[in-house]
Amino acid sequence: MINLRYHIVSIVAVFLALGIGVALGSSFVDGFVVETLRRNVDSLEADRDNLRSDVDLLQNELDATREAHNAELDTLLPLSISERLSGRPVMIIATQGVDSAEWEQVRDTVIDASATYEGTLWLSDRLDLSQESNRADIAEVLGLVTDRESVVRPALFLRLARAMFPGPTSDIEVADNPLVLLRDAALLSFDNEQARTGALGEVPIPGTFYVIVGGEDAVLTPEQFVVPLLTKAVDEQLDPWAVAVQARPSDSDVSRDSYVGVLRADPLLAQTVATVDSVDTFDGVLSLVLLAERREVAHLGVAASAVDGRLPEP
Repeated sequence: MINLRYHIVSIVAVFLALGIGVALGSSFVDGFVVETLRRNVDSLEADRDNLRSDVDLLQNELDATREAHNAELDTLLPLSISERLSGRPVMIIATQGVDSAEWEQVRDTVIDASATYEGTLWLSDRLDLSQESNRADIAEVLGLVTDRESVVRPALFLRLARAMFPGPTSDIEVADNPLVLLRDAALLSFDNEQARTGALGEVPIPGTFYVIVGGEDAVLTPEQFVVPLLTKAVDEQLDPWAVAVQARPSDSDVSRDSYVGVLRADPLLAQTVATVDSVDTFDGVLSLVLLAERREVAHLGVAASAVDGRLPEP
């Protein structure tokens, strides 16, 4: 006869067996799952490393191709622009803060095109008329009786426009030349390396073409100097002949036309001044020379505001 103790022992044995089975089974399953996950992770890491190696290899190939391409362009560019600006006086206006490599490329392009390079005017932030101390300095240089912006601004840009865009009969004495006066007061500087003359008082001459070099790092915005200067020249019927250029911004968040776009958006200057937003490319450099050669107003480059395409019409 089966007694109560037997039933209790049987029940305990059953549960003990179940517990041992569950423990052993879960241990096996856990080990299997962990090992499977580890293999998957190792495989993914290996794939990642392979992809990274492939990307590095492709980047190296791209860099090599780009260098070879640029070398070919460096050889072809002088041939394609040679003599196109022969004897034509060209002066550069650049603002401090602009990439020196960008400026040098523009200067070398002008020289390679056989232009008569007249030098570069470097604008400083001391020409920012929103600063009272700057206005006081400019008022003193120009002999004004007040440093109020409503007086200094029109006086400065009128005198500069007349000096920088002279007509055939213009004759400004060196002592009255605002460029010389501003240079002597360290409000701007004049780089005459490789230029026709070392004397700022001898430039510009009638018919000078200007290349305005700007960018997102310039210490003056277009609205602070270039726009009022060119606008005053147009108002005075002085026929400003210029092209504004910009290279690719160093900051990817800055638009291609952060500088020249201001001129393109101005209803008056858009009809007067040409612009190129891709002067760091072969097309951009060639566009600069062709616009200067033809005295053509167009807005070229790769930005959306370059409404006339990448290159001038044939």
